[in-house]
Amino acid sequence: MSLQKFLDWWFDNSGRLESFDQLQHQVDLFDPPDAEKNRVQPIKSGPASLASVCFEVASSDQLRDTLNGFSDRLNADLVMAHSEAISRGEPVITHPSIDVKLLNGRRFARQYRRVLAPVYFPDGKLMVANFSQDIKFG
Repeated sequence: MSLQKFLDWWFDNSGRLESFDQLQHQVDLFDPPDAEKNRVQPIKSGPASLASVCFEVASSDQLRDTLNGFSDRLNADLVMAHSEAISRGEPVITHPSIDVKLLNGRRFARQYRRVLAPVYFPDGKLMVANFSQDIKFG
């Protein structure tokens, strides 16, 4: 899926999780961040999302464990980024870099394109959608 397709979907649906079937495999969904806990909480991990593929996770619990293994500073950055998407009320595109040690002991370093967008379930519950793409060099 392309960045443009994700953004078109978000604007066409005003951030509501409608017509989401074709996108859900490449998107991770998170509860709104809790700044006191300094952590983001995934509730759904798309099986083809960049995080699922690169971190080799198959569930939101595994993604949560992986993110919790990151430094406090990186987790604070994630909380701030998710909070910014909510406060702006629209998708926020950034190009972060990470260099972390995964739970399996493997080092993972990458720059990627990330879109964080506030989304709403039909019952009105607010979430943050993360659609990320690898940035290829060379």
